[in-house]
Amino acid sequence: MKRHWRAGLIGTEMFWADLLVDDRFSDESGSLSQYVVDYRANLKSHLSHTLSHPRVFLLGLREKVRFNYFRRPSYNFFTKKMKFYLLVGAESKQISITVKLADFFFKDLPKPKVILEPHFVTLLKSESENVTLSVHDFLSTVGVDLGFHCDVVAAGSCPSPYWGEEIEEAEALVAFTAEAKQHITKGKDLVVYLNEYQLDADYVAGVNLVSDLSLDNIANVDRGDAETEARDVKTDNAIEEVAGDVTPTIELNQSQLLMLARCFTLYFFGSDKQKAVSIKNADNNLSRFMQRASMTRIWVDHGYESDGEYLRLGSEEVTHSPNHVFSITQEDGELSVDRSNS
Repeated sequence: MKRHWRAGLIGTEMFWADLLVDDRFSDESGSLSQYVVDYRANLKSHLSHTLSHPRVFLLGLREKVRFNYFRRPSYNFFTKKMKFYLLVGAESKQISITVKLADFFFKDLPKPKVILEPHFVTLLKSESENVTLSVHDFLSTVGVDLGFHCDVVAAGSCPSPYWGEEIEEAEALVAFTAEAKQHITKGKDLVVYLNEYQLDADYVAGVNLVSDLSLDNIANVDRGDAETEARDVKTDNAIEEVAGDVTPTIELNQSQLLMLARCFTLYFFGSDKQKAVSIKNADNNLSRFMQRASMTRIWVDHGYESDGEYLRLGSEEVTHSPNHVFSITQEDGELSVDRSNS
């Protein structure tokens, strides 16, 4: 029986990967407020837990953005809007944005106290009521469009089979940070999208894989040969046949998640195996997986319900957009990527 998967986005968490790297972060930050110390601790704690759950992640490079904390935000009492000053790009170009904070934060307090640091803003209503956001948290929350793109540079899955069979939450964060660190680039900011997936069973022919809306190389590991270890990708859990019907497995195993990540690699970076080792590995592994699972096609619908600068992902191969619909077909051991619906 020929099998099909379908993946549709159901949820994403977005965060700024640079904040996980202690040495890089401290080099730029200097003296940190307690608000920021708590923010980073909470972020790491949350991610340690989240990375132990099935996710496919995309890493994207954006233009470097910092708050210009030498210029205090100014408030207009007539419009009830506040102007913030930013430093953008490797050359720290100065720009400003105007935001009505009450639309997004404390609705009964249009002018909260503001504490600025290069990477962060803290808005205080009182000592017990406050919110700290990274500059990218802030910009995506208020929906400011600076006219920049997010270029996908890698795709991966977690928990990854390359992290080990039994891995503690804290170890997962260390392994993930090591992967992300390889893609940190001077003059750019690295943003991570952690995407959750669930199974669907609309098709009698096989299994649909569905996804929601929030790396490819582990440090010091040559994945060229290591990927063949995923040769034993467990396909027996892919679908379950009951009384002639096809019932989807609710949760994908690590190897199956990795194969879905390989689909994104081929989609965003092309299928020219001479272009990069990661493309060659993705093509070879995914082809073997689909052949062993008697799978002919994988559909992916990676679309967000809303639009915004931080949701528009793309690459040299793919136009920047909040919606990416594509399929990968396997025939006689050869894979083809159809981007016509994107």
